Amino acid sequence: MTKPETEMERMLWEIWSNILGTEEFGVDDSFWEIGGDSLRASLLIAEVYSKLQKSMTIRQLYASSTIRMLEDSIQAIPLIKGLQPVAVDRQFYPLTDIQQTMFAAVHFDEGVHSYLVPGALSFPEKLMPYVWRMPGINFDAS
Repeated sequence: MTKPETEMERMLWEIWSNILGTEEFGVDDSFWEIGGDSLRASLLIAEVYSKLQKSMTIRQLYASSTIRMLEDSIQAIPLIKGLQPVAVDRQFYPLTDIQQTMFAAVHFDEGVHSYLVPGALSFPEKLMPYVWRMPGINFDAS
């Protein structure tokens, strides 16, 4: 198991270690063979963006699946200028308007226990004028 040698390899190794939850890999081990999957790949891309200020793609991770190969690929990506944090780190965040509405609907409107319809209907375009008038279907067309 080859340990990281360059600063970039060390930074990538640390990111991989945090995402994969292990330190049992080297710079020549494939991300996909040591526990990487599509969800972890998304996390990896986000961490590279955040910590290294480089915007890589999942395609680059497939093409360069080891730290050694990824280092060369990432070096070619220009730095992202003006990277801003998405949110201030705090214990609680204010509710959005839709979250406030859902809170009120669930807690103050007795008998309302759902807000998501787990399905959809598809109608041919020529029937749409009639669908708008179907009982029980309430669309706000404005």
